[in-house]
Amino acid sequence: MTYLYLNNLGPVIISVKYLSIGLGATYIAYLINLFTTKYSSFRKNNKIKQGKIDIVDLTKRIHQLEIENSKSERPADENAL
Repeated sequence: MTYLYLNNLGPVIISVKYLSIGLGATYIAYLINLFTTKYSSFRKNNKIKQGKIDIVDLTKRIHQLEIENSKSERPADENAL
């Protein structure tokens, strides 16, 4: 009886082998997808941070230009009076 059971075990071992290969390949594909998604979101976050830094720099420059503009208008107003 044991001989018949062990003799029929071959197809089960082959099935488990191919199932584990398939699961391993799926897991590797999942990891690749995970890392590429993380990398692309990291790049997008860096672009957003750089954009915010650019906005702050441009706001400072606008403020400096407004100050220079107001300084250059003051003498003209004093001469007009």
